[in-house]
Amino acid sequence: VLRAASKTLGEAGFPVRSVRPARDISGSFTARPTEPKNLIPSTISAVSDWARFLDGEYGPGGGTIAVITPEALTGQVKDSLVDSSALDEWSINTKGTDVSSRIHVIDSAQAKGLEFDVVILIEPREILVEGPGNLYVAMTRPTRQLHVIHSTPLPEGMEEAEN
Repeated sequence: VLRAASKTLGEAGFPVRSVRPARDISGSFTARPTEPKNLIPSTISAVSDWARFLDGEYGPGGGTIAVITPEALTGQVKDSLVDSSALDEWSINTKGTDVSSRIHVIDSAQAKGLEFDVVILIEPREILVEGPGNLYVAMTRPTRQLHVIHSTPLPEGMEEAEN
């Protein structure tokens, strides 16, 4: 994940000093394209899949997921996840105040300094436009898995990092 973040920011013209990861997990970065109309359904599906994965790893309700969105999409994503019956069995934090929740829907500024087992990153190109530091923060919050969902092209460097 750190290699992917460093490569992506470097390609955007913002070199990042070399950082050594605490762990190296093969396959920890995945990116899935979707059509704009399927962005929310794809997000709900990914959250459900990763929540079930974490249930298997840590037991029911164990582990955390952050859905990190561009600022412009945060409200829509929050509302859609809260309204989704597919996620009813897990707690969702949309205000940034309930650290005991399984799922956290936040923007990159709210994610700064936090860690989550899984990060589902929505539309990284839009987050890069908000600021390169925002994208770096968003990409480096997971301890196990960074899963990117995008309907626009990935930022330069991110496509190669996935391979």
